[in-house]
Amino acid sequence: MRFYTADINIGGDRNHVVTKSGITPAEIKVLQAIHGFGSVHSIKAEPSKIDRSSHAEIRDHLQKEYGRTRVDSGGDARPVLVTVFPGWPNVDMPVDAKAASIDPNLIVDDSDEPEGPKPVSRRTYWQSGEELGVTEQGDVLPEGAKPIKKADYEAILAERQAASGDDHDFTE
Repeated sequence: MRFYTADINIGGDRNHVVTKSGITPAEIKVLQAIHGFGSVHSIKAEPSKIDRSSHAEIRDHLQKEYGRTRVDSGGDARPVLVTVFPGWPNVDMPVDAKAASIDPNLIVDDSDEPEGPKPVSRRTYWQSGEELGVTEQGDVLPEGAKPIKKADYEAILAERQAASGDDHDFTE
């Protein structure tokens, strides 16, 4: 999950600007719904801040912060989280500004994004030397890890199981 800093015109007022840091792309979308689309601007990626927060943790944070907030959408005041994320709370959170479809014109300088590892877009099985693992959507592969097919991952685990004589099933 990537984090950002943004300037927010409170209630759309250009004379009342607050800078908020450590916000997720999902929170940017919520703030846009509350204060107005163009009122969340000067969005900048925090250079070395990538977090391994799960989608559930991000949803919990949003629920705590904005769960009671309502926005007017065509005459009825609906919860902002339902308005921004139809199907709330059974939705995946966007992992970066691009996945959140945040207007690139509101982003100050996307070139500050670290060149390092990018979050994976789906569950990924990997191998690094003798180590095997699984990385969930939105998390980053460990340094040096190479993605492998699920079938290869399970075959290696089965081979290790047979070699150890252990009858425990390590596959998922």
